[in-house]
Amino acid sequence: MSAFGSISDSLESLLLAAVDAPEAERRLAVARLHDRYPAHASAIASFATVSELRIDRDARFGPRYRLEREIGRGGVGVVWQALDLELRRSVAIKFLRTEYIGTESIARRFVEEARFAARVPHGNVVRIFDLGECEGRAYFAMELLRGEPLSRAWSRRRSLTDRLDTCLAMVQDVARAAHAAHLHGIVHRDLKPSNAVLLDSGDVKVVDWGMSKAVESSHAHSSGSTPLGTPAYMSPEQARCEHDRVDARSDVFALGAMLCELITAGPPYVAPGGPTRQARVLELAARAMLAPARARIERAPVRRSVRDVALRCLAANPEDRPPSAAAVADALRREET
Repeated sequence: MSAFGSISDSLESLLLAAVDAPEAERRLAVARLHDRYPAHASAIASFATVSELRIDRDARFGPRYRLEREIGRGGVGVVWQALDLELRRSVAIKFLRTEYIGTESIARRFVEEARFAARVPHGNVVRIFDLGECEGRAYFAMELLRGEPLSRAWSRRRSLTDRLDTCLAMVQDVARAAHAAHLHGIVHRDLKPSNAVLLDSGDVKVVDWGMSKAVESSHAHSSGSTPLGTPAYMSPEQARCEHDRVDARSDVFALGAMLCELITAGPPYVAPGGPTRQARVLELAARAMLAPARARIERAPVRRSVRDVALRCLAANPEDRPPSAAAVADALRREET
Protein backbone atom coordinates (compact mmCIF):
# COMPACT_ATOMS: atom_id res chain seq x y z
CA MET A 1 0.00 0.00 0.00
CA SER A 2 1.32 3.42 -0.91
CA ALA A 3 1.96 5.92 1.86
CA PHE A 4 0.39 8.51 -0.41
CA GLY A 5 -3.04 6.93 -0.51
CA SER A 6 -4.87 5.63 -3.57
CA ILE A 7 -2.82 7.23 -6.29
CA SER A 8 -1.65 6.01 -9.68
CA ASP A 9 1.62 4.15 -10.09
CA SER A 10 2.91 6.92 -12.35
CA LEU A 11 2.23 9.61 -9.73
CA GLU A 12 3.86 7.55 -6.99
CA SER A 13 6.92 7.09 -9.21
CA LEU A 14 7.14 10.86 -9.68
CA LEU A 15 6.79 11.47 -5.95
CA LEU A 16 9.50 8.93 -5.21
CA ALA A 17 11.75 10.54 -7.81
CA ALA A 18 11.39 13.85 -5.94
CA VAL A 19 12.51 12.28 -2.67
CA ASP A 20 16.24 12.57 -3.35
CA ALA A 21 16.16 16.11 -4.76
CA PRO A 22 17.40 19.03 -2.65
CA GLU A 23 14.64 20.46 -0.47
CA ALA A 24 14.03 23.59 -2.60
CA GLU A 25 13.81 21.56 -5.82
CA ARG A 26 11.54 19.03 -4.11
CA ARG A 27 9.09 21.78 -3.15
CA LEU A 28 8.96 22.98 -6.77
CA ALA A 29 8.49 19.43 -8.05
CA VAL A 30 5.63 18.83 -5.61
CA ALA A 31 3.98 22.11 -6.65
CA ARG A 32 4.08 21.05 -10.29
CA LEU A 33 2.59 17.66 -9.41
CA HIS A 34 -0.19 19.41 -7.47
CA ASP A 35 -1.12 21.32 -10.64
CA ARG A 36 -0.85 18.21 -12.82
CA TYR A 37 -2.87 15.87 -10.56
CA PRO A 38 -5.55 18.02 -8.90
CA ALA A 39 -7.64 14.95 -8.02
CA HIS A 40 -4.85 13.80 -5.70
CA ALA A 41 -4.17 17.20 -4.13
CA SER A 42 -4.60 15.96 -0.56
CA ALA A 43 -2.18 13.05 -0.97
CA ILE A 44 0.41 15.29 -2.60
CA ALA A 45 -0.05 17.96 0.06
CA SER A 46 0.51 15.40 2.81
CA PHE A 47 3.75 14.37 1.13
CA ALA A 48 4.89 17.98 1.01
CA THR A 49 3.91 19.07 4.51
CA VAL A 50 4.42 16.06 6.77
CA SER A 51 6.93 16.96 9.45
CA GLU A 52 9.73 14.88 10.89
CA LEU A 53 9.08 13.42 14.32
CA ARG A 54 10.88 15.46 16.93
CA ILE A 55 13.84 13.66 18.43
CA ASP A 56 15.58 15.14 21.42
CA ARG A 57 19.26 15.10 22.19
CA ASP A 58 20.25 12.36 24.64
CA ALA A 59 17.11 10.37 23.78
CA ARG A 60 17.35 6.58 23.77
CA PHE A 61 16.92 4.92 20.40
CA GLY A 62 15.97 1.37 21.18
CA PRO A 63 17.78 -0.49 23.96
CA ARG A 64 21.26 -0.05 22.51
CA TYR A 65 21.79 3.57 21.41
CA ARG A 66 21.69 7.06 22.90
CA LEU A 67 21.28 9.82 20.34
CA GLU A 68 23.62 12.80 20.76
CA ARG A 69 23.19 15.20 17.85
CA GLU A 70 21.86 15.33 14.31
CA ILE A 71 24.69 15.39 11.76
CA GLY A 72 22.92 14.98 8.43
CA ARG A 73 19.60 14.90 6.65
CA GLY A 74 18.75 13.63 3.19
CA GLY A 75 15.75 12.87 1.05
CA VAL A 76 14.66 9.74 2.94
CA GLY A 77 16.90 9.53 5.99
CA VAL A 78 18.22 11.41 8.99
CA VAL A 79 21.67 10.74 10.47
CA TRP A 80 22.54 11.21 14.13
CA GLN A 81 25.74 10.76 16.06
CA ALA A 82 24.99 8.26 18.80
CA LEU A 83 26.64 6.27 21.53
CA ASP A 84 26.51 2.49 21.30
CA LEU A 85 25.74 1.69 24.93
CA GLU A 86 26.88 -1.93 24.64
CA LEU A 87 30.26 -1.36 22.99
CA ARG A 88 30.74 2.15 24.42
CA ARG A 89 31.72 3.68 21.10
CA SER A 90 30.42 6.53 18.96
CA VAL A 91 28.53 5.54 15.82
CA ALA A 92 26.31 7.15 13.22
CA ILE A 93 22.66 6.09 13.17
CA LYS A 94 20.69 6.58 9.98
CA PHE A 95 16.96 6.10 10.25
CA LEU A 96 14.06 6.44 7.88
CA ARG A 97 12.21 9.72 8.00
CA THR A 98 8.74 9.57 9.52
CA GLU A 99 6.84 10.32 6.31
CA TYR A 100 8.26 7.23 4.58
CA ILE A 101 7.41 4.69 7.25
CA GLY A 102 5.03 2.31 5.50
CA THR A 103 6.21 3.21 1.99
CA GLU A 104 7.40 -0.20 0.89
CA SER A 105 9.59 0.83 -2.05
CA ILE A 106 11.49 3.47 -0.06
CA ALA A 107 11.82 1.30 3.04
CA ARG A 108 13.18 -1.54 0.92
CA ARG A 109 15.75 0.72 -0.72
CA PHE A 110 16.75 2.09 2.69
CA VAL A 111 17.37 -1.40 4.08
CA GLU A 112 19.24 -2.47 0.96
CA GLU A 113 21.55 0.55 1.33
CA ALA A 114 22.85 -1.00 4.55
CA ARG A 115 22.97 -4.51 3.13
CA PHE A 116 24.85 -3.51 -0.01
CA ALA A 117 27.48 -1.56 1.93
CA ALA A 118 27.85 -4.43 4.41
CA ARG A 119 28.57 -6.83 1.54
CA VAL A 120 31.69 -4.86 0.56
CA PRO A 121 34.36 -5.31 3.26
CA HIS A 122 36.85 -2.73 2.01
CA GLY A 123 38.81 0.04 3.69
CA ASN A 124 37.30 2.69 1.41
CA VAL A 125 33.68 1.67 2.08
CA VAL A 126 31.75 2.86 5.13
CA ARG A 127 31.35 0.01 7.65
CA ILE A 128 27.87 -1.11 8.72
CA PHE A 129 27.49 -2.37 12.29
CA ASP A 130 23.80 -3.00 12.79
CA LEU A 131 20.47 -3.06 10.94
CA GLY A 132 17.08 -3.14 12.57
CA GLU A 133 13.78 -1.50 13.34
CA CYS A 134 12.77 0.64 16.30
CA GLU A 135 9.16 1.65 16.91
CA GLY A 136 8.32 0.83 13.29
CA ARG A 137 11.20 2.88 11.91
CA ALA A 138 14.00 1.18 9.96
CA TYR A 139 17.53 2.18 10.93
CA PHE A 140 21.13 1.10 10.57
CA ALA A 141 24.25 1.90 12.55
CA MET A 142 27.53 2.61 10.79
CA GLU A 143 30.96 3.94 11.58
CA LEU A 144 31.08 7.60 12.50
CA LEU A 145 33.10 9.37 9.81
CA ARG A 146 35.01 12.44 10.93
CA GLY A 147 35.78 14.52 7.87
CA GLU A 148 34.03 16.23 4.99
CA PRO A 149 32.68 15.32 1.54
CA LEU A 150 35.12 15.52 -1.35
CA SER A 151 32.90 18.18 -2.91
CA ARG A 152 33.61 20.49 0.02
CA ALA A 153 37.28 19.54 0.31
CA TRP A 154 37.89 20.20 -3.38
CA SER A 155 36.10 23.54 -3.34
CA ARG A 156 38.31 24.79 -0.48
CA ARG A 157 41.56 24.25 -2.36
CA ARG A 158 42.60 27.47 -4.03
CA SER A 159 44.34 26.27 -7.18
CA LEU A 160 44.34 23.12 -9.26
CA THR A 161 48.13 22.96 -9.09
CA ASP A 162 48.00 22.77 -5.29
CA ARG A 163 45.40 20.00 -5.19
CA LEU A 164 45.75 17.83 -8.30
CA ASP A 165 47.97 14.97 -7.14
CA THR A 166 46.30 14.78 -3.74
CA CYS A 167 42.85 14.81 -5.29
CA LEU A 168 43.78 12.20 -7.88
CA ALA A 169 44.72 9.96 -4.95
CA MET A 170 41.22 10.57 -3.52
CA VAL A 171 39.61 9.49 -6.81
CA GLN A 172 41.81 6.37 -6.70
CA ASP A 173 40.28 5.50 -3.32
CA VAL A 174 36.78 5.90 -4.74
CA ALA A 175 37.73 3.72 -7.71
CA ARG A 176 39.10 1.02 -5.41
CA ALA A 177 35.88 1.05 -3.38
CA ALA A 178 33.84 0.78 -6.58
CA HIS A 179 35.97 -2.11 -7.83
CA ALA A 180 35.53 -3.95 -4.53
CA ALA A 181 31.77 -3.53 -4.87
CA HIS A 182 31.86 -4.79 -8.46
CA LEU A 183 33.73 -7.91 -7.36
CA HIS A 184 30.78 -8.56 -5.03
CA GLY A 185 28.24 -8.02 -7.82
CA ILE A 186 27.17 -4.54 -6.71
CA VAL A 187 26.98 -1.34 -8.78
CA HIS A 188 26.87 1.89 -6.74
CA ARG A 189 25.04 3.99 -9.39
CA ASP A 190 25.56 7.29 -7.55
CA LEU A 191 29.29 7.92 -7.32
CA LYS A 192 29.96 11.65 -6.99
CA PRO A 193 32.11 13.94 -4.83
CA SER A 194 29.40 14.43 -2.21
CA ASN A 195 29.08 10.66 -1.71
CA ALA A 196 32.72 10.22 -0.75
CA VAL A 197 34.05 11.46 2.58
CA LEU A 198 37.62 12.66 3.08
CA LEU A 199 38.47 11.63 6.63
CA ASP A 200 40.67 13.65 8.93
CA SER A 201 43.20 10.81 8.52
CA GLY A 202 43.41 11.47 4.78
CA ASP A 203 41.58 8.28 3.79
CA VAL A 204 38.41 8.33 1.68
CA LYS A 205 35.20 6.40 2.38
CA VAL A 206 32.39 5.89 -0.13
CA VAL A 207 28.95 6.32 1.43
CA ASP A 208 25.28 6.43 0.43
CA TRP A 209 24.70 3.04 -1.18
CA GLY A 210 20.95 3.62 -1.43
CA MET A 211 20.95 3.74 -5.24
CA SER A 212 23.00 0.56 -5.58
CA LYS A 213 21.85 -2.59 -7.31
CA ALA A 214 22.98 -6.18 -7.41
CA VAL A 215 23.98 -6.94 -10.97
CA GLU A 216 22.24 -10.31 -10.92
CA SER A 217 19.02 -8.87 -9.48
CA SER A 218 15.95 -7.67 -11.37
CA HIS A 219 14.60 -5.98 -8.24
CA ALA A 220 11.73 -3.54 -8.48
CA HIS A 221 13.70 -0.44 -7.61
CA SER A 222 16.06 -1.19 -10.52
CA SER A 223 13.26 -1.20 -13.06
CA GLY A 224 10.71 1.22 -14.41
CA SER A 225 10.99 4.55 -16.16
CA THR A 226 12.45 6.64 -13.33
CA PRO A 227 16.26 6.73 -13.36
CA LEU A 228 17.97 6.46 -9.99
CA GLY A 229 21.09 8.48 -9.29
CA THR A 230 22.30 12.02 -9.87
CA PRO A 231 21.83 13.14 -13.49
CA ALA A 232 24.91 15.39 -13.61
CA TYR A 233 27.17 12.33 -13.07
CA MET A 234 25.04 9.71 -14.81
CA SER A 235 26.03 7.49 -17.70
CA PRO A 236 23.81 7.61 -20.79
CA GLU A 237 22.55 4.05 -20.27
CA GLN A 238 21.56 4.85 -16.68
CA ALA A 239 19.79 8.06 -17.70
CA ARG A 240 17.85 6.14 -20.35
CA CYS A 241 16.73 3.56 -17.78
CA GLU A 242 18.45 0.80 -19.75
CA HIS A 243 18.73 -1.17 -16.53
CA ASP A 244 20.08 -4.33 -18.15
CA ARG A 245 23.06 -2.31 -19.44
CA VAL A 246 23.86 -0.61 -16.13
CA ASP A 247 26.91 -2.41 -14.76
CA ALA A 248 30.41 -1.71 -13.46
CA ARG A 249 31.15 0.41 -16.53
CA SER A 250 28.39 2.80 -15.49
CA ASP A 251 30.32 3.45 -12.28
CA VAL A 252 33.47 3.91 -14.40
CA PHE A 253 31.60 6.68 -16.23
CA ALA A 254 30.81 8.29 -12.87
CA LEU A 255 34.51 8.18 -11.96
CA GLY A 256 35.14 10.10 -15.18
CA ALA A 257 32.46 12.57 -14.16
CA MET A 258 34.28 13.10 -10.85
CA LEU A 259 37.54 13.66 -12.71
CA CYS A 260 35.75 16.11 -14.98
CA GLU A 261 34.55 18.07 -11.95
CA LEU A 262 38.00 17.96 -10.40
CA ILE A 263 39.86 19.37 -13.42
CA THR A 264 37.17 21.63 -14.94
CA ALA A 265 35.24 22.72 -11.80
CA GLY A 266 32.00 21.24 -13.12
CA PRO A 267 30.35 17.86 -13.84
CA PRO A 268 29.88 16.66 -17.43
CA TYR A 269 26.32 17.92 -17.80
CA VAL A 270 25.47 21.49 -16.89
CA ALA A 271 22.18 23.36 -17.37
CA PRO A 272 20.92 26.77 -16.25
CA GLY A 273 19.31 26.98 -12.82
CA GLY A 274 15.59 26.99 -12.26
CA PRO A 275 12.74 24.57 -11.60
CA THR A 276 13.47 22.51 -14.74
CA ARG A 277 17.24 22.25 -14.29
CA GLN A 278 17.29 18.63 -13.13
CA ALA A 279 15.04 17.54 -15.98
CA ARG A 280 17.25 19.34 -18.49
CA VAL A 281 20.40 17.78 -17.07
CA LEU A 282 18.77 14.35 -17.25
CA GLU A 283 17.91 14.95 -20.90
CA LEU A 284 21.53 15.89 -21.64
CA ALA A 285 22.67 12.67 -19.97
CA ALA A 286 20.15 10.51 -21.81
CA ARG A 287 21.22 12.02 -25.13
CA ALA A 288 24.91 11.61 -24.25
CA MET A 289 25.56 15.29 -24.90
CA LEU A 290 29.21 15.06 -23.87
CA ALA A 291 30.89 17.33 -26.43
CA PRO A 292 30.92 20.40 -24.12
CA ALA A 293 32.43 18.38 -21.27
CA ARG A 294 35.05 16.86 -23.53
CA ALA A 295 35.98 20.32 -24.78
CA ARG A 296 36.33 21.59 -21.19
CA ILE A 297 38.53 18.62 -20.33
CA GLU A 298 40.75 19.24 -23.34
CA ARG A 299 41.29 22.82 -22.14
CA ALA A 300 42.00 21.85 -18.51
CA PRO A 301 45.46 22.90 -17.30
CA VAL A 302 46.54 19.37 -16.33
CA ARG A 303 48.76 16.70 -17.81
CA ARG A 304 47.63 15.13 -21.08
CA SER A 305 47.54 11.70 -19.48
CA VAL A 306 45.09 12.86 -16.80
CA ARG A 307 42.81 14.31 -19.44
CA ASP A 308 42.97 11.04 -21.37
CA VAL A 309 41.80 9.03 -18.35
CA ALA A 310 38.83 11.34 -17.86
CA LEU A 311 37.93 11.26 -21.57
CA ARG A 312 38.08 7.47 -21.74
CA CYS A 313 35.84 7.10 -18.70
CA LEU A 314 33.31 9.50 -20.24
CA ALA A 315 32.89 7.51 -23.44
CA ALA A 316 29.22 7.33 -24.40
CA ASN A 317 29.61 3.66 -25.35
CA PRO A 318 30.39 1.47 -22.33
CA GLU A 319 32.62 -0.71 -24.51
CA ASP A 320 34.96 2.24 -25.03
CA ARG A 321 35.50 2.93 -21.32
CA PRO A 322 38.28 1.45 -19.19
CA PRO A 323 37.41 -2.20 -18.46
CA SER A 324 37.14 -1.76 -14.71
CA ALA A 325 37.31 0.71 -11.85
CA ALA A 326 40.60 -0.97 -10.89
CA ALA A 327 42.00 0.02 -14.28
CA VAL A 328 41.05 3.64 -13.55
CA ALA A 329 42.78 3.48 -10.15
CA ASP A 330 45.90 2.00 -11.74
CA ALA A 331 46.01 4.69 -14.43
CA LEU A 332 45.70 7.43 -11.81
CA ARG A 333 48.32 5.78 -9.61
CA ARG A 334 50.78 5.91 -12.50
CA GLU A 335 50.16 9.64 -12.63
CA GLU A 336 51.80 9.96 -9.20
CA THR A 337 55.07 8.37 -10.36
